[in-house]
Amino acid sequence: MKKVGLLLSEDAHHLDHLAPLCCLLNIALATNCPIIFKQGKTFYPKLHIFIKEKIELASFLVENFDTLISSIAKPLINLFLFPHVDLTGKTLTTLWTPHGHSDKGQSAPFFQALKDEDGLLYYGPNMLNVLKSKLDSLEEKKLFSLGNYRKDYFEKHAPFYKRLLTKTFSLQKTPKHTLLYAPTWKDSENSSSLENVLTQLVHSLPKTLHLIIKLHPHSLKKTSPKVALAIAHARALKNITLIENIPTILPILSHVDGLIGDMSSIGYDFLSFKKPMFFLPNASSNSPLFKCGYSIFPENYSSIFSIIERNMQPNPDMEKEKQILYKQVFASKPSINTLNWDTLPC
Repeated sequence: MKKVGLLLSEDAHHLDHLAPLCCLLNIALATNCPIIFKQGKTFYPKLHIFIKEKIELASFLVENFDTLISSIAKPLINLFLFPHVDLTGKTLTTLWTPHGHSDKGQSAPFFQALKDEDGLLYYGPNMLNVLKSKLDSLEEKKLFSLGNYRKDYFEKHAPFYKRLLTKTFSLQKTPKHTLLYAPTWKDSENSSSLENVLTQLVHSLPKTLHLIIKLHPHSLKKTSPKVALAIAHARALKNITLIENIPTILPILSHVDGLIGDMSSIGYDFLSFKKPMFFLPNASSNSPLFKCGYSIFPENYSSIFSIIERNMQPNPDMEKEKQILYKQVFASKPSINTLNWDTLPC
């Protein structure tokens, strides 16, 4: 059974999941996007990625592969492959893979789009429970746990990423603490802290701290004048690094001393690093992650860095919460490693 990964958009945050997965499975990644192709070549060692124009890619996939692994749902894949599938009469097996362990979108009809998948990949017990609660036909599916495969991939190539960060972004350890602010984007649930806090972060950052800002790709596509002004100010400060064109997140998490986040799934990626976490929840947001760090609410934004600096030392209770949550999120013995492709439905 010939299989291939598929990424049809410019969403770099999808690439950071599909690229390590394709390397794990020893398969190629197909794309129609020049930006994704370039980033795949630059940031993911051992990745075999190829690019073709959209129409040519659709026919090439139908003619040469039996199984597609993607982070988009089967209805969208079928729309992309039409009319090539109809002309050949060939049916392709699809496996959906997540692009982050998210607490967002639980009330959205997103999961219903997965009901036609031939197989579903998931990180661990928590995501499996969500899938069970959203999909009535789940028992008929082929399910495979992934565990924290991206962390494994990063650790395998740690020397490569250390050189990359030093060369590309001049990220080197300094005597002062380095923090990462990585907010999610402004979705229909208003999950992002970006609009409310970025100006405060930029203008009140002490010279004793270094702040790395990594915005969600969706946020980069469309920013408000307020956010754009804060970004412009940030560019002029020597102790702020803006990261806009690097899709991989694990090397950055390894580099920093602490994380400032909100409802972003990056918080789950940060659990295993055993470093302090600070969250900026809104009135309606809720996440199991919040027990693993300090929540800072809008009325305390004016003191945000003094709060952070007071709490940079490990908190034993929070470290225990991190260990518990990590086991719930990431499978300890991923079944993807023993996947028998011949058993998948066609």
